[in-house]
Amino acid sequence: MFFTPRWIVRHLIVVVILALFCLAGFWQIHRLRERQAHNRQVRTAEAMSPVNLDRGVVGEPYRRVVATGRFDVSNEVLLRSQVRNEEDSGNDLVTPLVLTDGRAILVDRGWVPLDVTRPRETKTAPPSGTVRITGLVLPAERKRIFSPDIPPTGKVDAVNYVGVRRIGKQLPYALSMSDAYVLLRQQRPANKLPLYEAPPELTEGPHRAYAVQWFLFMLVGAVGYAAFIRRESKRKGPPA
Repeated sequence: MFFTPRWIVRHLIVVVILALFCLAGFWQIHRLRERQAHNRQVRTAEAMSPVNLDRGVVGEPYRRVVATGRFDVSNEVLLRSQVRNEEDSGNDLVTPLVLTDGRAILVDRGWVPLDVTRPRETKTAPPSGTVRITGLVLPAERKRIFSPDIPPTGKVDAVNYVGVRRIGKQLPYALSMSDAYVLLRQQRPANKLPLYEAPPELTEGPHRAYAVQWFLFMLVGAVGYAAFIRRESKRKGPPA
């Protein structure tokens, strides 16, 4: 009865679906391990001694750095749609810091409220002279699926993600870190605005819960199909 062509097709479909559930669960476990390894790498980098960018070295992602220079407000860019403390909507200001040797780095100086809608405003201006900063190196951001892209040409004053290479094209000097920028953590002399942004939170994401979910789908599907076969066998009776 259960080995007729129609039932064999049913069995194959169920086996394929259960196998896909199983693969999805193991893929989520793989993603979880990747995230855990990334978090360990970030914590190790953050625990190392700060890199002094004034000595001509390049800061690796997630390393703490110190640098001395002057902020070039004329080439400041507004980073749109940034949330502080998970509830305060606003923007960030990304400003080139020209180092003492003429090179520059992009610095996310921090968060400003929504009434700051463009760069280079007086109330958010950094000190005009030399500043000493400490910060955290972050990798350049990539375009998200539904995020507007940065125009490939011309000078942009506002962006939706920190595209370091694109912003660097409109600067009159070279960036020492062509695919990374610095999240400002401290500045001397200090500003009232922008407000310092916290580093990205290290979490494991939803991968563990998703893995459990896919394995539960597989278990429920297997038990349900077995119950269905048992019900059918009782309903139709033993074969003649």
